[in-house]
Amino acid sequence: MEKTSATRRAFAASLAFLGKSVDVLGSGLDRLAFALSPNWGTRRKASRVLAKLGEAGVRRFRDRHRGTRKFSALDGADHDRHRGQSWLASKLSPDSALEEDLITTRERANELALTNPWAANYHHGLASYVVGSGRRPQAKIQPIEGRLTKEQAARHNHELEDLFARWACCCGANGESLAEIQLRLCYNRSVDGDAFLVLSDVGAADKPIPLTLNVIAADRVETPPQKAADKRVRHGIERDDNGRVLAVWIRNSRPNDNLDTDERHTRVPVYDGSGRRRVLHFKRHTWEGASRGLPDTYPAMNDLKDLDDVWEAEGIRKYIQACMAGFISTPFDPDDVAAATAAEVNHDGQRLEDISPGMLEYLRPGEEVTFSSPQGDDNLDAFMSWRLRSIAAALQFPFELLVKKWENSYSGGRLALIDGHQRFKRDAELLDCQVLRHVWSQFVLEALLVGELTVDEKLYGEMPDHFVRCKWLGDPLPWIDPENEVEAAAKSVALGLDTMTGVLGSRGIDFEDYIETRHAELEALEDAGLPQLIPAGWAERLTAEQLAEAAQGTVSEPGTSDATDDSKTPAGAA
Repeated sequence: MEKTSATRRAFAASLAFLGKSVDVLGSGLDRLAFALSPNWGTRRKASRVLAKLGEAGVRRFRDRHRGTRKFSALDGADHDRHRGQSWLASKLSPDSALEEDLITTRERANELALTNPWAANYHHGLASYVVGSGRRPQAKIQPIEGRLTKEQAARHNHELEDLFARWACCCGANGESLAEIQLRLCYNRSVDGDAFLVLSDVGAADKPIPLTLNVIAADRVETPPQKAADKRVRHGIERDDNGRVLAVWIRNSRPNDNLDTDERHTRVPVYDGSGRRRVLHFKRHTWEGASRGLPDTYPAMNDLKDLDDVWEAEGIRKYIQACMAGFISTPFDPDDVAAATAAEVNHDGQRLEDISPGMLEYLRPGEEVTFSSPQGDDNLDAFMSWRLRSIAAALQFPFELLVKKWENSYSGGRLALIDGHQRFKRDAELLDCQVLRHVWSQFVLEALLVGELTVDEKLYGEMPDHFVRCKWLGDPLPWIDPENEVEAAAKSVALGLDTMTGVLGSRGIDFEDYIETRHAELEALEDAGLPQLIPAGWAERLTAEQLAEAAQGTVSEPGTSDATDDSKTPAGAA
């Protein structure tokens, strides 16, 4: 038995040696063939690689179906030498990985935001769709039985909303409006991965309350050198032993500024003495456990850069194709002729080759001209479209909005917009939760302290959360097909499938605001002696009696009153 085993081992070793020898010989022949004929050598190498890949595929199929030896029980975790080597997953923790790559990733994301048209459209478009003309609050103080009447609650809501309108136009550290601050926060978060807002009290003559908002760039929040070894301070975020955020370290100047070189850092506590937030961190939680956020373009960064390069190369090709050049043979030295005609040279005195429309190139006697015609890519449009679709998927942004190109059907376009509105709604809710609700809470407190809010201080002290209730509203969503959408909304309300509150809310309109505005309109029309407006499409269905009522300022719904009486139906009415 031992002799048989030894013989088998020797035979196996001989086969292995023979296989290696064949590989070495094949590689040598490949190199020889490549030296003699590059095309022939390339084909031989390609055939050898394909053969090895085929053998590997057969082995994987055999291992999968025969239950023979595998490196992993899960295909996605297999470590074979073909698939496994293409995975480059990091073994570092989120914060440790960010310490290695965050600065470079952020710099590249900023470059794309400034130079890449699709990235620029995404960042500015996202901020515009989420913020619009500015998200605004609607105070929701409710009556308290025996302590706060309905009229008092309505008065307090009006006080807060009126004060907010006066404060929001100049609440920034440099007099910016709240709408501008919201746009900056959304833009900075999508480009840099996160953004910071510091709440302070700086009084000014044009501000009704001292509350001031200051946007802090993401690269200013960093760990100071003296805290580099402190595990509780990661990426400028200081936490306690339980992981609760305590403070933010803010650099006094922007990094790499050639004039303001103040490298000191200021520790800004997140909470003030009363437990209210003073530093707000706005980010999407794309990587659980990471102290900082990643740029939105992170998963598509290489694709965006590749598209930049392809687009530049295509532009150069088009430019060359559009150029017509002439070549002149001359008995004189072409270099002397070129110098006399002011051809450009570099710092070493060498001529720079150039091509431009109407170019004349001088040739030496006996030289021949070979014209090259740059070939275009007939599949460029399809290639760009599919790459942009993959980028849109990575950004969670509708393709049609990313490229500003609408070729879909009506239903397809609506589905794209619905998908986009869902994304924008999530980002708006994130802004409301992480930033605006804390701003509103501090705003209400300071309104009370300066006497603009006439709530009993004792009552406010007992239940402060009751007085900071509010709902943040955005811009109304425009109709795509007004006639059909209005009819569908009216039917859903009439059948009890929806409410006016729901229909109006889907367009960003608050029901109470609508009632108040509509009531004011009707009163104004009545005071002016003008009839109420008749909804489109109703005039031909109104009876003579109803038309008379409309002229007097009242309109009843078609089909009511005597509209069913044939004797009173207008001629031509169905």
